[in-house]
Order: sequence, then C-alpha cells, then structure tokens
Amino acid sequence: MEECVDQEEPVHFDPEGGGTANVSRSAQILSRGEGGNIVLSLPLRRRADVVGAITLEFPPVQRISQQAFTGLSVAVDLLAPQLYDRYQNDRWLITKAGLSLRELGKKIIGPQHMLAKVLSAAAVGAVLFLCLFKPIYHVSAPFQFEAIDKRKLEAPFDGYIKSVLVRPGDRVKKDQPLLTMDVSDIKLKLDAAKAEAAKAHAQYVKFAADPEKQADAAIAQAQIDAANAEARLYQDQIDRAQVKAPFEGLVLKGDLTDQVLAPKKQGDELFIVAANDSLRAELSVSERDIQDLQPGQRGKLATTSLPTQKYGFLIERIVPLGQAKEGDNVFTVYAKLDQLVDTWRPGMAGEARIDVRKRPVIWIWTHKLVDYVRLKLWI
Repeated sequence: MEECVDQEEPVHFDPEGGGTANVSRSAQILSRGEGGNIVLSLPLRRRADVVGAITLEFPPVQRISQQAFTGLSVAVDLLAPQLYDRYQNDRWLITKAGLSLRELGKKIIGPQHMLAKVLSAAAVGAVLFLCLFKPIYHVSAPFQFEAIDKRKLEAPFDGYIKSVLVRPGDRVKKDQPLLTMDVSDIKLKLDAAKAEAAKAHAQYVKFAADPEKQADAAIAQAQIDAANAEARLYQDQIDRAQVKAPFEGLVLKGDLTDQVLAPKKQGDELFIVAANDSLRAELSVSERDIQDLQPGQRGKLATTSLPTQKYGFLIERIVPLGQAKEGDNVFTVYAKLDQLVDTWRPGMAGEARIDVRKRPVIWIWTHKLVDYVRLKLWI
C-alpha cells in the first residue's frame, strides 16, 4: 500500500506480466508470499489528496481485464469519501479534536506555501510588536540657553560716555568698572552748588544775628538747603559715573567702543551682564505636547554645535500662557541643567527630548495623525 500512496497511482502486479510499469517491489513480495496471486493496489482519494489505499488479491487464473481495472478504480473513487468520513467521525470527540489540531499544525508548519506562511507570521509578529511593545514616549522641542540671573545696566544720568572698558564676551569680576561717564560738566555744577550754599550760609549768619532779620534768615536757610540738595545730587551722579559689574559673570551685550563721547539719556541701555553658572534651558513646546509635560520630568538635550553629546535636565516650571510662533502655539518650559559645560553660552540652541511615559509603538507613530483627524472631523 505504501507504494501506491507514495506514487499516488494504482500499482498492479501480475506474475505473468501485463501489470503497471511503476514501482511494484512490495507487491511482488506479497504475490510470492501468497503463492503467485495477482496484486492490485488502488489509491483512496479525497478531493486531490491521497488519504489511503486499498489492496486486492486475485488468484493467478483470474486475470484482470482493462474493463475490470477501470471499474474497480471508479468504485474505489466513489467509496473513498465515505470511508474517509467514517474514519474521521467514528471516534471520541476528544480524539477528533486532537487529530484536528495535529492536522492544523501540519498545515501551519508543513512545507507547502512556505513563503506565504513566513510572510503571514512576519505580519502577525509586526502587528503584535506595534501593539504590545511599549518604549518610552518622548516629547521633542527646540530649546535655547538662557541666563537665570542677568542684569541690564543703564546710563545713570544724561551725559556723554568718557571711556568703555569691556566688550561683549568679556568675563568680569564683581564691581569691575565697565564704563565711565564724563562728569566734567557735573563737577562744574557741583562747584557752583557748593558756592551757592556757602554764599547762602554767609547771609544766614548775617541775618540770624539781627532779631529783625529773622525772615531773611529763614530764606537764607532754605537757600542753603536747596544748594546742598543740588550738590548732593551732583555728587551722587559723580559717584555713579563709573558703571560697575553687579556680580561675576559674562558681558552678553553692549559693544560701545565706537560710542565714546556719544550722548546718552538716563535709562538708556548700556550692557547686559549674566552671572556665571546661571544657565537654564528654555524649551518651546508645541500645544499638542504640552499636556504630557509636568514639573519633575527628566529629559536630555543636545546643542546644534555638538549634536552627539547629550546632557540631562529636569523640568522646573511651565509657563501657562501660550505664544504664537512660526504658525504654531507654543508654551515656554524652563528646565534645570544637570551640569554646565564651559563652551555653553546664553543664546545657544538645540533639540531637547523629555521622557513622558511608556506607550505602544503604534500609538507613538499614529497619535498625532489621529488627533488631527479627530479635530477636523469632530469625532
């Protein structure tokens, strides 16, 4: 029977000759063992698959004609589905379930349609990976370094610049002179105010000694007070003529070397000085991502000039007011840096990534598109 099943065609052996031309060694052995009987094995087919075989033996004197051979083949083909159905269903339910699982496993891991099976398994694996694997979701945002403690130094009074001692980029010490205002006119006014005070004092002494001149003495005293107040004002301006650094730091703005003897009004900006070791990161986070952020979250940033070097930071504060910027509504987020690098300067920019939470890969890839569609379709 194995020969018939393996070859998927009838096997006919006749010791006198006239059988099929295919392999029939097992049929020959059976014939010799049975005294020279004629052996005929026919395949049992269910649809296009061979599910078994039937072997018939005939005495040597009973030759099988072609008509009998064809009739037996047709009869077996009609009988095969009934036998297969009886074979499959005449069992215990648990046995049938086990056999069904075994056949299903054969179909899944069998050699047939291997490319389709591999592609299907890869597709299922990819879907499971996208839905079940949950990496850390990151919010990306541009940032810029900003000085935490910076001061704007202004002109102390109306006057002219006498000398400029620093330029942007210079590091300065606390109370180091940065600029000097010209006070020659103020000194003249101070001398005039002092002379006026001395003259008024002389009159006051003269009038105070005369009981009838007490009113004039009071006027002279008022003139003394006014002249002294004016002198103190001019002296204060002279004392503040030298603009000094409020702390140790870096000059960020104020290149005034070409403005010596240029006039300045009181309150005009002269320099902006930032304290050392006072940098923080100012992130511009889009409105679609701001709801995922909160103080205490951590992240990493890289500057545009050194993109391969990553540095950690901690979110400290989120400004609740959004600002329109480049067609988007952004919120300012301030972050404390884990460390400071000597090459960093206020105004340097780059990209920051904030660790939010674990999310499925499919959500990370599609949530922005889904939110956009929901917003546009109101769903």
